[in-house]
Amino acid sequence: MYAGKYELPAQVKLAALGSGTAKAIGKRLFRTPDFIGSSSDPALAIQEFVPFLRPYMKVLIPRAEKSMKRLNEALPAKAIVDWPFYSTYKAAPDKPSQSKYLIFTSPSNAEAYLEKHEISSKQTCVAIGASTASMFVSKGVRNYLVSDTPTEESMWSAILQNKRLI
Repeated sequence: MYAGKYELPAQVKLAALGSGTAKAIGKRLFRTPDFIGSSSDPALAIQEFVPFLRPYMKVLIPRAEKSMKRLNEALPAKAIVDWPFYSTYKAAPDKPSQSKYLIFTSPSNAEAYLEKHEISSKQTCVAIGASTASMFVSKGVRNYLVSDTPTEESMWSAILQNKRLI
């Protein structure tokens, strides 16, 4: 299988914890992953993945230098090939958004924005996941919602539920 300028050996198995990653693998590598998590909750997808592994398997975990390392915590150390290959950096927009709802995809994303801008009383933050929501708590943001999964349906569900409560 051709992956960019590298050929992957036939015995290499591919795994995607979510359907979005699986689609990206399919487009880039022209192959469906051998494992695709059925839950959009990373913790549940990891629970599904662990039984997929065999004792002789090694797992390459490509990740950001600053990572929550959830998968690393779920697997035995001898099974992990840890590969921090990229860095993230804070880059909040120069001007604050005037949108009624602000969607934050990660704790670092929320932290970068909140260090530079305040949330107005007319705005509601939407956290994707509990770890992003915990960043709101640590920064004193009170008006926020939590989307349990990183899907459009889940985000809209949180927003629409909030509108019903107002």
